[in-house]
Parts: sequence; structure tokens; C-alpha cells
Amino acid sequence: MVATDSASAPCLALADGVRPTRAGTFVSDTFDDEHFPDNFYHGLIVFLDRVRGRGVIRSSHGREIPFQFPFVAVVGAPLGGRMPGIQLIKQGDSVGFDVGWTAGGLRVTTIRPAAQDTRSE
Repeated sequence: MVATDSASAPCLALADGVRPTRAGTFVSDTFDDEHFPDNFYHGLIVFLDRVRGRGVIRSSHGREIPFQFPFVAVVGAPLGGRMPGIQLIKQGDSVGFDVGWTAGGLRVTTIRPAAQDTRSE
């Protein structure tokens, strides 16, 4: 379906929430809840060094992204301390995570333990 705008130039009639990009492709503004539940990427903690407070998360697409305390926030962790929330995660855990760009490249900024309410500590 082709519509015309006020300048009488033909334009494409798009569905709600769909917009064109500069490259000529179309992108939907609707949120994909199946792939990003609770606005987090899916991943697995493949390395965790509790002494140094750092680790690596492997995303569901296979990319390994580092993190380091205290520059990462763990959802549900109490505030304060040298490594707040490190007791809520362990190597091999499935987690949700968010990333950010730093001078050193891509880093994990937030970790959400998948089963944080079922843990007993």
C-alpha cells in the first residue's frame, strides 16, 4: 500500500511501531519479551574469581564478556561492602545481565541471578 504525504511524494504506509532506518531496512520498536525477559540478556557465568572480584559471562550467542566488582551491580544484593552481591552468584549459574561500553571495551554492568529467591544462605 502506497500513500502520499503532504508534498505529494509517495511513501510507504507502515504498521504502528515500525520505522525505517538509514540503511533502508525496517525496525520494530516493540519489545521482544521472549529473547530479553525483564530487559536482560541471557548468559552463563563461566569464570568467577571471588578473591579478585572478577569473572566472565558467556552470552547465549557465545560472546564472553568480563565483569569486575565493584563496577558491576547484582540485582537483589545489599548496598555497601567491597564486593556487594558476589555471594549471590557462583560459577555455572545461569544469569540475566546488561552491558555497557568502557574504555576497555564491552563490560557487564548488571547481573541478575536467575534463581535468587530460591537460594538459602
